[in-house]
Amino acid sequence: MFEKEQTLIENRIKSFCAQNDITLAELKWQPIPFSGEWGFATSFFQTAADEARAEKGNKVPVPQRAQQIAEQVKGQIGTVEGISRIEAVKGYLNLYFTTSEYARRVVDEVLASRADFGRGAPKGERVMVEYAQPNTHHSFHIGHARNTILGEALARLVEFAGFETIRASYPGDLGLGVITVMWIYDKLYKGQEPKGIHERGQWLLKLYVEATALLEKKENETPQQTAQREAYEAERREMYRKWDTGDPYVRELWRTTREWSLEELRDVLRMLDVKMDVWFYESEVDEPSKAIVDELIAKKIADDERPQGGAVIVKID
Repeated sequence: MFEKEQTLIENRIKSFCAQNDITLAELKWQPIPFSGEWGFATSFFQTAADEARAEKGNKVPVPQRAQQIAEQVKGQIGTVEGISRIEAVKGYLNLYFTTSEYARRVVDEVLASRADFGRGAPKGERVMVEYAQPNTHHSFHIGHARNTILGEALARLVEFAGFETIRASYPGDLGLGVITVMWIYDKLYKGQEPKGIHERGQWLLKLYVEATALLEKKENETPQQTAQREAYEAERREMYRKWDTGDPYVRELWRTTREWSLEELRDVLRMLDVKMDVWFYESEVDEPSKAIVDELIAKKIADDERPQGGAVIVKID
């Protein structure tokens, strides 16, 4: 907003330095931290350092010489419309705007630019913001809403700053938790799902809670209860094995129940005015990631401890 004044001041500084045989380094302006007044500043340390290296003039310490130049320049700038005062402090030249003039220019620019006030120029860079990615086969809850709102706020700030912004979501649509809901739905509730998008999402969460209760070991459980729980666990693991091997029935069951969750997520995002540009899914990288794991094992980079009930481990110590 004060580009004209800055150019005028720069020209006066350059003119003074040229007349006094001072080889002026590039002037770099920066805002002064706000403490009741707005302003901008530049320093003469680089100019003083260049003189010292060239062994030009009296051998004065760089900070002292920078302050001398700042004081001399201050005395030569004179009056500049829109600038209330000028000071030379520790090698810096500080210029403060007239508060009323600064406020007037800000208001005028806000009124002229409207919603584009403060928008950054295009940066020529692309930034991806990843958010709004709850696991499927559950329901959207307040924690998901919080993270979605934070992610969208960040994406809007990045976009407004001038970056090409890609909004991305990476829902977890695979894993034992997903299979758990599929298992209890197929065993006890198939065909009983609510019709409403959000009612169905909440219902899937209730199924997960119920299934977890059936599968958890209970204190003082009877032998019959233990046998029943272990049978349920075996059924769940068998469904996971079938999913892993591409069983058509299990894969179709997964696609159907997965879409229920995604329908709810898409509708929630619509209500929050969040528009995703790209969607990534855990299931899309499942097979490629297994191939990478097998390669790491074959090359002896990773240890396969699965036969002992462990995991595939890459030891980095």
